Amino acid sequence: MDIDRQVAGLSTRQHGAFAVRQLQHVGIDHRARRRRIEAGRWEVATDRVLRLAGVPPTAEQLVMIGVLHLGPPTVASHEAAAWLWGLPGFAATTSVSGTRTHGGPVDVSGHRPRLILPSHCTEVRGIPCTTLPRTIFDLAGLGLHPGRMERLVDNVITKSPAMLPALHRTLDELAQRGRPGITIMRQILDNRTPGTKVTATGLEARVLELARNAGIRELEPQVDVGGHSWLGRVDFAILRLRLLIEVDSVLHHTSKLDRANDEARDAAMRAAGWRKVLRITEEDVWRQPWLVVDQLRQTIRELEMAEV
Repeated sequence: MDIDRQVAGLSTRQHGAFAVRQLQHVGIDHRARRRRIEAGRWEVATDRVLRLAGVPPTAEQLVMIGVLHLGPPTVASHEAAAWLWGLPGFAATTSVSGTRTHGGPVDVSGHRPRLILPSHCTEVRGIPCTTLPRTIFDLAGLGLHPGRMERLVDNVITKSPAMLPALHRTLDELAQRGRPGITIMRQILDNRTPGTKVTATGLEARVLELARNAGIRELEPQVDVGGHSWLGRVDFAILRLRLLIEVDSVLHHTSKLDRANDEARDAAMRAAGWRKVLRITEEDVWRQPWLVVDQLRQTIRELEMAEV
């Protein structure tokens, strides 16, 4: 097969990029490489990676260049892996597991992990990278704000509950004294044992935080409700009091139709045996959090007194 066709096929699989060492394997020496670069057929990305001219640069290509620059067993990690996994707030970078190195228009930044097991490596869109649980632990090691780490963990396990036991397994594998990020991840996972349900939104997470800070620790998030048939999933419940708590966002709970639907839903839930449905507004959560705490305390007190 023609060598240029081999390289074109290789670059297609690797988002338009290829490593110098890969060229050597197909019989292209430094002189042939230089001729193609001078002819404008190939472009220099780093001193170890080229890209095919005319192929539009993409975010995936940027990440792949970082991996190719250091070579096996390098994987995309930290911010780059977070972007590949679709975690919110991260952009594509050349962040990889290895040593920091330069060499061309693209600056490749590396990390030297103390322990990266084969089971911590996978591929996403054809790019070698750390698994999602390992990526989260690496992000914790960067010193991200604990609140942001909590939201990331909750975001992941809300979308895939199987990630929670996987995070606990990763904690057991990485829990060594002095490892960056272990302390905060241990604290987060201590409150999220396997099987724990988590809040679905940042608004609900804020309500849970307000309640815990006020000493109210019975809120069970994401509870399915129904009598003879399923009525829906509510934001929180205090099971011993048969109390349901809904957090109403401005977007979905302000129109006349929204309010009518909420009233009908609340009536159905009371008919199914729940004693009260407490509704908390988004505006109070962010602007008057003390009122939210007062509402919770007063409702709990009323229901407890009614049981006496």
